[in-house]
Amino acid sequence: MSNGTLKLHRSSDVSTDNNSYDRMSKNYDDASIVTTDTNLLIILMKTRISSNDILDRISEIWTNVLDFFGQAWWVEVVTNRPRCTYYFGPFADAEAANRAIMGYIQDLENESAQGIQTQIKRCKPDRLTIEWDDAKAV
Repeated sequence: MSNGTLKLHRSSDVSTDNNSYDRMSKNYDDASIVTTDTNLLIILMKTRISSNDILDRISEIWTNVLDFFGQAWWVEVVTNRPRCTYYFGPFADAEAANRAIMGYIQDLENESAQGIQTQIKRCKPDRLTIEWDDAKAV
């Protein structure tokens, strides 16, 4: 092999019938990738990390950054009975918040809430649940 070429070692859990090697989409239980010129271990993975896991984590971090600066989207739900305001979120965009609304409404209806009104807005709520009496927030 030429200088700098990567060599993929066969994993013990791979079938030898078809001489297949571990690929990025499979587990790396005993696989390692080693450079031939330096013979240094580059990767030794004991767990599988999928691209979806990475994208989910990046999305979560981005949403937290937006929330920190008060730019995240929240679902505000106001009910007449009980007299409460609920905040659900944060979301990175209004479309994601809109997709989640029906689940929140169903949960509140299952708890016998009445007069449910929803709004999607950018905010940074201090409390996620506000119970109102006739004069002030409790």
